[in-house]
Amino acid sequence: MFHSAKIAKTLAIAAALVAIPASAAFAQGAYGVSVSVQTLGMPGGFSVNSGALPLDSFEYRESDPLGGYWGNQASNTVFADGAARGWAQPGELRVATDATASAESATNFPNSYPYGFGEVRFWDTVTVTSDTLPVGTPVTMVLSTELKAKVDGEGLFAGTYYGEHSFGGRSSALQKTFSQNDVDASWILNPSVVNTKVGARFAMSGRLYLHTRAHYYQTSPRAYSGLAEGEVVLKAVLQSVSADSYLVADSGATYHVAGN
Repeated sequence: MFHSAKIAKTLAIAAALVAIPASAAFAQGAYGVSVSVQTLGMPGGFSVNSGALPLDSFEYRESDPLGGYWGNQASNTVFADGAARGWAQPGELRVATDATASAESATNFPNSYPYGFGEVRFWDTVTVTSDTLPVGTPVTMVLSTELKAKVDGEGLFAGTYYGEHSFGGRSSALQKTFSQNDVDASWILNPSVVNTKVGARFAMSGRLYLHTRAHYYQTSPRAYSGLAEGEVVLKAVLQSVSADSYLVADSGATYHVAGN
């Protein structure tokens, strides 16, 4: 289960844009999401995978078994716990996971470790829109993608987080690993300049995952037990436009320059 007050305020996600013909359509629908979460290395751990959900604008899944003792005698009985939660909507992705491995009084340890893992995705189609300019007016847009990660832990823990956006067959991604160190990081993934026009349509997609794990024992230097909880968020931001315009997605999401 999740151990403490949830980590910091979350911003959501997204990804970049690419021009496509107005008549084009994705095989899975103009927009959709997917969520996959998993807990393993503990009693009762389980996986949930929504699969691709076309024309779905929001999904949440969780794997949060009760923590429990693992082993059949005092010399190898440990306590394990973990959880994973994922939220996905077009333009916004978020994952939160945690893991606890308590050595208790054990002197022998399982060949596994508790972990929580979550992965979320979206795809969408947006249209360059203006309330004042006619269709065909040239517009230059700058889009950036924020990736935020926060992990708090104690003792023996490690993990990985990853964020990606894609547009026009190109993608920008960032993967980071951590080990026995807290994380409080914010990244901008490859700001993109898009020369387009009012009425143009674009495809965007995003992917985000987080894996946190805890360990019972370390030989050198000798150490026991660990716990970690983390959260990652990815958000697409319309940074600037050269003319009065914004983006309206088929899913219903909108993207405006801050303050407009």
